[in-house]
Amino acid sequence: MEKKTVEKHFIDFDIYLDWVGAEKKPKTNPYEAFRFIANEIVCVIYNNKKGQFSYSNEEAHKVYYSFLDKKKINVSGTARQRFDTKMKENIIARDGLCCFYTAVTLKPENMSIEHLIPVSKGGKNNLDNLVLCTQESNAFMADKPLIEKLKIRDEITKGNNKIIAGL
Repeated sequence: MEKKTVEKHFIDFDIYLDWVGAEKKPKTNPYEAFRFIANEIVCVIYNNKKGQFSYSNEEAHKVYYSFLDKKKINVSGTARQRFDTKMKENIIARDGLCCFYTAVTLKPENMSIEHLIPVSKGGKNNLDNLVLCTQESNAFMADKPLIEKLKIRDEITKGNNKIIAGL
């Protein structure tokens, strides 16, 4: 790779590490391209004089190849917890059975719990960050920032004023 291409590649990988939530660490020698923690494992990606990469362990290799494949992976070391019935009951008690984004009445087979601030952006599994919505809305909103989600909801509700007023 040319020097400019390598630099851009490193910048992109650095951004990727932030995106997946890896904890970046300072390099300890000139051959290290990156040092980070993924799934509670210290990972190092080495860059030799020929511009070839090697990896300190399988986890470093997995993270780097996920970056190349443009796939987001969980590097926090903990699997996402499933929501218990009590959490869903608390959201229903607070908000009712309407989709937060479309205001349609939810049915159990199409009901989903949505993070207003996505987990990928630091959102937590607490009641203040959760709403009910349709599965389609949840998939569409994915990891959009909260402000973008609210703008989309406002656009949807502008077109559905009669539906919303009747609820």
